[in-house]
Amino acid sequence: MKRFTTIVIVFISLCVYYQVSIAQWKLDGMRVCPENSDQDNVAVATNEIGETAVAWRDVRYTEETVYFQHLTRGGNYLLPDSGVKICEVNSPKSEIHCYSLFGGESIIIWVDERNKNKDIFGQRIDQSGALMWGPLGKSICSAPGDQQQISVLVLDPSTIVIAWTDGRNLQASGTDIFAQVINESGDPAFAVNGVPVCIERGHQAMPVLAAGNPSEFIIAWADLRNGGVNSDIYSQKFDPQGTPLWNIRGNPVCTDPATQVFPRIVSSGNGATIITWEDSRNNGSVFGQRLDNQGNRTWTVSGVPVGGKNGFLRNHRTITDQQGGSIVVYEDWSGANADIYAQRIDPTGALLWGSGKGKPVAAGQGNQTNPVVVGDSLKGAIVVWTDTRDSANRAEDIYCQRLNPAGQALWAAGGVPVVRAKHSQLDHVAVADGFHGAAIGWVDMRSGKHVYIQKVKRNGEPLPVELVSFSVRAIKSTVYLDWITATETGNLGFAVERKKPRQAWSNVGFIKGQGTTNQSARYTFVDKEVPTGQWVYRLRQIDTDGKESILGERTITILTAPGRVALLGEYPNPITRERENLTVTFSVGTEKEVPVSIRIVDMRGETVDLLADDVFTQGEHLVTWRARSIPPGGYFIYLRSPAGSEVRKLLVQP
Repeated sequence: MKRFTTIVIVFISLCVYYQVSIAQWKLDGMRVCPENSDQDNVAVATNEIGETAVAWRDVRYTEETVYFQHLTRGGNYLLPDSGVKICEVNSPKSEIHCYSLFGGESIIIWVDERNKNKDIFGQRIDQSGALMWGPLGKSICSAPGDQQQISVLVLDPSTIVIAWTDGRNLQASGTDIFAQVINESGDPAFAVNGVPVCIERGHQAMPVLAAGNPSEFIIAWADLRNGGVNSDIYSQKFDPQGTPLWNIRGNPVCTDPATQVFPRIVSSGNGATIITWEDSRNNGSVFGQRLDNQGNRTWTVSGVPVGGKNGFLRNHRTITDQQGGSIVVYEDWSGANADIYAQRIDPTGALLWGSGKGKPVAAGQGNQTNPVVVGDSLKGAIVVWTDTRDSANRAEDIYCQRLNPAGQALWAAGGVPVVRAKHSQLDHVAVADGFHGAAIGWVDMRSGKHVYIQKVKRNGEPLPVELVSFSVRAIKSTVYLDWITATETGNLGFAVERKKPRQAWSNVGFIKGQGTTNQSARYTFVDKEVPTGQWVYRLRQIDTDGKESILGERTITILTAPGRVALLGEYPNPITRERENLTVTFSVGTEKEVPVSIRIVDMRGETVDLLADDVFTQGEHLVTWRARSIPPGGYFIYLRSPAGSEVRKLLVQP
């Protein structure tokens, strides 16, 4: 009678049956598309797992259209290197907007001149690069006249709101504000070509959007109905059917005799909003007003000066402070050079970062202009701007800074560089990455006119240590740890730690890092004579300045005696299905010849795939699961042998 001894199964790697191009985050940014075409008008979005979507205008081989690329969290291309063309029509494109949806899908909205005037079109693209709304995209508004100055609000994947300045009635009454809601198929919820938000005489322009109560949205705009050149700010709320809920002419936000332009809007909770604008009062300043759920003004009727009574403030941006208030950033031109300042205003209209022009974000040599602000998910903000401090370069660079809820700068004084390459970096955009950092895109002139992107993590490092993989496996009492990084910045090294479940961590070794590099690096650590039982391993990454980050935990079991069966050390789990034809490879180690059966079982207990049913000789064997078109969900790896059986859950995400 044969004796059956230990079987060790280690989930070694995840590979995909298609070519993945390695781009990865780099110092001074990563070029999104290697084509030598003119690229600009960049738009950036991130999804729930840290992947980045990028859309841009591309003039390639005399054809002008919109291209798209999807990047992993580590900065690798998920689509062909040159991107995916999202519209087959050769025509001028502008005002590109990009938004990520769950499951790796993205929505792109743009202004298109295929009909000889400016119309609005959209496209939805899935994680494989397939165009879900056809090769031409879907028309959102193709009315006569120009439709432009678009604003987009994604309430949920099936409710996308678009507002714009509309010229269909230009000759009769001036430009108006129109809006439309489209669903996940790109079909309109309102009348074809949208519904009027405001069609008062005189020009209405510069619409901005914010969410109200569930499925409601609020639009604010600049309005010249009162004649002359001194515009005012008005607002309107709509229900899901496209019905205006406030005064049919719109509710006044500010009608002071001075000029009010460039409105911005954020939600303030319970259906309320905070609207800010640039005002000719005080030699040019930024003012704000809060509207309640009914559209009533709750602050001083002419608004609160956000920058105090200091003048020469302009080009402002705003985000919610996640506490019912707003964080506002702007340029300050009161001195010899332009600087960036920030102010926080609470729901009562009180200025929380000083009574003057607020907290300095960047006030150094040269001009700091064009601020963009995104939230850090911790009630603070990340500000990105154009900077000319480097007089030797004689070009525009991009810097950034993170502020906590008290307005204190968390990164180096004056900000940290996103890019300082030769020639200018222009037209930057930024979006929160969901991990307290930001993804930043721009048009770069260092070798032509191309689109670049960079990620900045929560501690201000533009080139983070990105862990591509981390696996552990055991042979008898020896544990092997393997991990790969995509890029590193100031990485002193990795402390390897282990513990018993529910016990304290202990250090078992240290592996020196690569310092700063944009090249992938592979590491191996061997932990010998590990006592029997279950162990948890992790990596504690240590920067050269002493900062630390925890990179993953992996559990493994050292067997107590021959004859036991175990499934050990899967990585990664869950699996993200980024493509069809996913392939997962297992390593099976046996100390003696033994029959083994390995199956994949779904949540109903039905066998999805039989991976092995054979006698395994002594040594290591590879078992491959080709998960062709398998739907997302929970599965079980079921191992059985005469020595026993074990089940381990495996999650496949969209």
